[in-house]
Amino acid sequence: MRLTLPACLSAFILAAAPAASAASAGDVRSDLIEKIADIVAIGRLCPALEVDMINVTTVSRGSRIGERAEDYAVIETLASAREGAVLRAGLTDSACLDGARRYGPGGSTLPGMLRQR
Repeated sequence: MRLTLPACLSAFILAAAPAASAASAGDVRSDLIEKIADIVAIGRLCPALEVDMINVTTVSRGSRIGERAEDYAVIETLASAREGAVLRAGLTDSACLDGARRYGPGGSTLPGMLRQR
């Protein structure tokens, strides 16, 4: 049996893993795309949270995310997959709590990316 972790939990595990001493710009960009997909999925799953598009856009532009059309396709695909994984696992409440903790106004990962509706 294969265990599928909710997106926010798998992203947390990846973020907690030891990083190489010098990350390439591509790694940083890919990591941010992963986090944005997580934020989008949480915004869709959680009725009390919404994506702060101004903050997400500001962070994205700094890493040149969105300059290529495929960036949006990748984010959408990842967000949809993560949303489905959380729903199938029945972990919506915990994903919402974790998402608010990581991406909410006082977030530990990317603060201010999600806000209360």
